[in-house]
Amino acid sequence: MIFLKLLNSQVSYDESLNEREMKNKYIYLALALITVVSITFYYIMSSWNDQMKKLILEIEMDKSTNQFNNPIFVIVRLKNLGDDPVTVNGRMSVNYPNAPDALRDITFIVTDPNGEPVSFKASVNIRPPEKEDILVLSPGEMIEKKYNIDILYSIEEIGSYSAYAIYHNSFETDHNILTWKGELPSNIVRFEVTP
Repeated sequence: MIFLKLLNSQVSYDESLNEREMKNKYIYLALALITVVSITFYYIMSSWNDQMKKLILEIEMDKSTNQFNNPIFVIVRLKNLGDDPVTVNGRMSVNYPNAPDALRDITFIVTDPNGEPVSFKASVNIRPPEKEDILVLSPGEMIEKKYNIDILYSIEEIGSYSAYAIYHNSFETDHNILTWKGELPSNIVRFEVTP
């Protein structure tokens, strides 16, 4: 009888040992899987972030000298200088700097001859981004748009102005496509307004 009790306790001890070993194996397997997924995700995101750094915004004045009350055109280029395609919001709508994120793709910061910021005067009605606005820029490809900043901003004085643009995107697609998000400032340009 004592032998049977010892045998039963040994069997239950062996069963609990096997259960613990199996639980430990599952825990180690889960930890290994989490580690592999985390490392893979990190490298994918690092690579993606490196490519995003290759996106640049450039602006150029159509003319460096402009007559007062005449159009003042600025050309904006969003370029992919990387080795891989970059998905962007190509809507490129202009709005004032404090507009809601979803309605602000391009803003200009214009400074008057006294070094003061020039106010945004346009009244805009921008639709939210749509699926058709999402574009893939291949390496070396760019989006180019031309804007008349004289109708957007209060250019009311004669003299030297400076301007730069900011490209902003917070729009995400609903198709699991990594879209560039963030703010990207341009170079600064100078232009003259003459009588």
